[in-house]
Amino acid sequence: MCLLLVAVNSIPQYKLVLIANRDEFHERQSVPLGLWEDHPNIYAGRDLKGKGTWLGVSSSGRVATVTNVRHGTDTAENPRSRGLIVSDFLNSDLNANAYIEKLAEDSADYSGFNIIAYDGSEMAWHNNRTQQSTQDLKGIYTLSNAELDTPWPKAEKLRQKFKKIMKEELFVSAEPMFQILKDQSKAADEALPETHIDHALEKHLSSIFIRGDIYGTRCSSIITIDSSNNVVFHERSYNPNALSIGYEHVSFKIGAS
Repeated sequence: MCLLLVAVNSIPQYKLVLIANRDEFHERQSVPLGLWEDHPNIYAGRDLKGKGTWLGVSSSGRVATVTNVRHGTDTAENPRSRGLIVSDFLNSDLNANAYIEKLAEDSADYSGFNIIAYDGSEMAWHNNRTQQSTQDLKGIYTLSNAELDTPWPKAEKLRQKFKKIMKEELFVSAEPMFQILKDQSKAADEALPETHIDHALEKHLSSIFIRGDIYGTRCSSIITIDSSNNVVFHERSYNPNALSIGYEHVSFKIGAS
């Protein structure tokens, strides 16, 4: 993922709400959201190159996602795919805090990443470039390609739009969330973050939804876990012209046989 908002234990009737856009090169092959044959406890899309995923949920209600980190120098030789961090957590029995602590010991084996991990009750975050971690997260947070809650314009716009909808609605509905994730308006020049890339590229990447022939938003995702442990996962896929080319939906109750 390259932009997400997560609300944990902060929205009435929901333990967790997560909305996110995955930005990636269009030529990088992947399969959409579904149940993995080799790990039948994981519901996620799958990157066919690294064999991991950018966002997933387990049948036990664990949720994890990664973003890359735009600044810094990667020193790992032949780095392990960051998408495997997500599937590792979804298959793990460690709670979120313990997993983050263990991961931090080996995080130099990966290119720059952020991870958010939720174990069904607690959420934790780690950035392997700054070696910052936060445990027992509660509230509403945004994350892109910097640290947790870094106030990039598109992250703050996503937060404001989400809060506006949740003031007006009792329940999380997929379509309004997909609409705010489809916002292609760019940030003003003076508001752009400084991440040591070309100004034109920085501007291009400043929208919530990135449209591009080579690189852009590949899919939008919405995950909710309500207070009765019902999980709902929506995913909408897009082509380089920002046209929807697929929709997947998974729903189940945690602990149901």
